[in-house]
Amino acid sequence: MQYERAAESAIRCSAAYREAGDLWLATEVAFRAGLIAFCGRPEEGAKRLADDLQLVQRVGNDNVYFVIKLRIAGGHTSRGALREAEREFEEAWNFGEAHQLALVFLADVFRGTIAFLRGNLSEAERWFRFREEPRTFLFGWKESSLFALWAEAGDDRAANAWSERRWIFPVSGQPNSAGAWLALERSVVGLASMGRKEEAAALRPLTEEMLLTGVWVSNSRFPLRTTAGIAAACTGDWAAAEEHHRTAIHQMDTAPYRTGQPMAREWYARMLLDRNAAGDLAKAKELLKEALSMYETLEMPFHANRTSARLSPKFPLAKRGNRHTPNELDEEEGVRRWEQSVSIYPIRF
Repeated sequence: MQYERAAESAIRCSAAYREAGDLWLATEVAFRAGLIAFCGRPEEGAKRLADDLQLVQRVGNDNVYFVIKLRIAGGHTSRGALREAEREFEEAWNFGEAHQLALVFLADVFRGTIAFLRGNLSEAERWFRFREEPRTFLFGWKESSLFALWAEAGDDRAANAWSERRWIFPVSGQPNSAGAWLALERSVVGLASMGRKEEAAALRPLTEEMLLTGVWVSNSRFPLRTTAGIAAACTGDWAAAEEHHRTAIHQMDTAPYRTGQPMAREWYARMLLDRNAAGDLAKAKELLKEALSMYETLEMPFHANRTSARLSPKFPLAKRGNRHTPNELDEEEGVRRWEQSVSIYPIRF
C-alpha cells in the first residue's frame, strides 16, 4: 500500500508511454497517480483523476474508466458530499455490471461503505454480502468491512465473523497487499467496538507499521492515525495513543477529509473517557460536541446518534474502576438511545 510511491511512478510511466505514442498503456498506469488523494493531498488527486478521465474516454479503456469513476466518487466522500458520492458509486456500479467488468466487486464495497456513512445499515450489509469476495490484491477489505459494520452496530454476528474470518493481516517487514492493510484497519475498529481490547492491542505493531506507508485515510475514509491511536490505547500506552489521535485530527483538518474529521474526534474522546485522567471528561465532552455537529452537518445519522448518546445528560458517566459505564438508574434511557443509534433503517430526505 505504498500509494505515494505508486502515484509518483505512475506519473513518470504515463509520461513515457504518451511520448512513445502508446496511449492505451498510458491510461493503464496514469490513473494510479490519483492514489495521492489518500496521502493528504485529496485535491491534487481529484485533479489528476479528472485529467486522466478525458484520455481514458478517448481511448475507450472501460476498466480504467470504471476505477476512475469509483475514485472520483471517493473524492466526493472525502469532501463530505455523501449524496453525490452515493449517486456516483451507483453509476459506476451500473457501468461495471453492464460491461461485466472483473473489478465490479469493488463497487459493492464502496456502495456498502457509503450506505454505512449515510446511516443505512441494512443497505450497507446487503452490499458487503452481495457476492463472494474474489481473491485479488484487495481481498479482505470486503469481509472485514462487514465485520466492522456488525461490530460498530452491536450486532452479535460480529463475534462469529471474527472467529471465522478468512482475511489475513500484513506480514511485518515486507510489502503487503492493500487488502491486508485495509482489513487490519477494519479489524482494529471492529475489535475496539466490541470491547475486545487484548486482541486489538495485539495488532498495534502492525498499525504502527501501517503509518509508514504514508497513507492518511483508508478506502473506508477512516483516519489511519486514529486506527493506531485505538490500538495504542488498547495496550494502555496513553501517551502514544493521545499523540496519534491529535495527529489524526490535524491531518483530517488540514487535508481536509471532512468525513474523517468527526471520526477522529469521536475516537479521541472515547480514548479520554477510557483513560479517565484529570480533565479528560471535560475534554471528551468538547470533542464529542464537535463531532456531533460535524456528523449532523454531513448527514451521518448513525454516527450522530451514537455520539449524542454519549453526551446526553440523561446518560451520565459513572466511574467504575478505570472505565466509564452508564449509571444504572438511566439504563432504560441509555438502551433506548443506543438502539436508536444502531437501528437499521433507510435514510430519506
